[in-house]
This record gives sequence, C-alpha cells and structure tokens, in this order.
Amino acid sequence: MTNLSRRTLLKGAVATGTAGVISRAMADDDPDFKIKNARIKQSIMGWTFNPMPTEELAKHCRDLGMHAMEGVDAKHYPMIRDLGLKIALTGSHGFQKGPCDPANRDMVIAKIKEGIDKAVEFGAPNVITFTGYRVAGLTDEQMTKSCVDIWKDVMPYAEEKKINVCLEHLNSRDNSHPMKGHPGYFGDDVDFCVDLVKQIGSPNFKLLFDICSSVMPATR
Repeated sequence: MTNLSRRTLLKGAVATGTAGVISRAMADDDPDFKIKNARIKQSIMGWTFNPMPTEELAKHCRDLGMHAMEGVDAKHYPMIRDLGLKIALTGSHGFQKGPCDPANRDMVIAKIKEGIDKAVEFGAPNVITFTGYRVAGLTDEQMTKSCVDIWKDVMPYAEEKKINVCLEHLNSRDNSHPMKGHPGYFGDDVDFCVDLVKQIGSPNFKLLFDICSSVMPATR
C-alpha cells in the first residue's frame, strides 16, 4: 500500500485541476479529514496518481467523501461503483487520432458510441471526445468540417441515450511532458472549441475545460 496522506492526495488533485476547490481545512495535516458539505462534486483523474493501484486510490477517494472518479480503465468501473463512487466521464477514441482527420471517421464514431454504452451501463453522465492532432495536407476549414460532420452523425445516438459528449480543449504550448501540453492538437483555442460546440447545435454536446492550479505551502 502506498504511503499517502489524505492531504497529499487532495493536494495532488488540485494540482491536476480535477478535484475542484478544496477546503482551507486541508492546511492542517488531519488524518481524519473528510469532505463535509460536498458543495462541489469532486472527481479524481485516476491516471495522474500512477503508479498507485486504482483500487487503493478509489478507497482513498471514498474515505475522503469524494464524488467520482474518471481517467481509469473501464475494467475498474464495477469496483469503483461498488465503493459508492460514481464514474464522472467515460473514454472514447483518445486525443491524438480524432475527427479532424476524415480517415478516422468510422473509428471515432464507433469509439464514441462504445463510450456512450459504457456511460449508460455504469450511470456516467458524460463521454469524452477530442479534435485530434492536425493532419498534414488538410486546411483548418477541412479539419473543422470533418469534426462537425462526424460529431453530428454520432449525436443522435448520444441524445437517445441521454449522454453528454464533451469536447476537451487542450493546450499545445507546453512541450515539457506529453500529458501537460499537446503540440499539434487541433482544438487548442477555446473560442474555436466553443464555436465547434455551437456548430453541433446539440444540448448534449458540451465543452470540457480543465482549470489547473498549483498548491502553495500553507502559511500559519
């Protein structure tokens, strides 16, 4: 078992931008700390705590009183639900190969539908999607049209199943780590991503925007 305090767990969650705003009570090293009011539905992004075993992380989240988990292999969903946690968002086609490349059309639609089916099975409200990385030889207009056409084709299925498809904006500036920045990602402009959401025109197609913050040492 990894030696991890509850304070350290939530500090890491804040740093990755996945757990929301954490109470100032975390300034104290309280081994019995537990979320009390749950005004914010906090979800842990599982992969950010690798190599901690997913079951161990899930138990920490349950003991803290957190709401949900995401970013973990679907094989862990039954265990997470058995612990009383929700699945905040299911996966689909990944962020590198996406609908901005018309060649990915069948794959993207199949993977999003697979994610929708998983969301229905485990009571998750959302499935993630991405634009994918830019494609050499295609203009922005061609890639935009491909994204819109593919998402419009899959959205009737999402609406029928009452699941949200969430387009994630990713930054393309940071090249220090493959999971911090994504040089070459097509949907790297927030205004552009908002415009894509508007072009889809479905109440079930939404924007996923991570807000990341760093944790400063507590002062007394």
